[in-house]
Amino acid sequence: MNYPTFFQQATGQAPYPYQERLAGADPWPDLLEAPTGAGKTEAIVLAWLWRRRHGPAKVRGAKP
Repeated sequence: MNYPTFFQQATGQAPYPYQERLAGADPWPDLLEAPTGAGKTEAIVLAWLWRRRHGPAKVRGAKP
């Protein structure tokens, strides 16, 4: 499953481009800047969940 499909199933909406980039970022940024209401919480939580399930082996096996 790709990230846009995962995000769509979880939220009913397509991810913003920054949300999709975050899911594939390595390493993750230290700061996430986006306007209020732009889905920062969704971005972090869903990207983390997706990476834990579908990301590279080093990410799936890492302890949070």
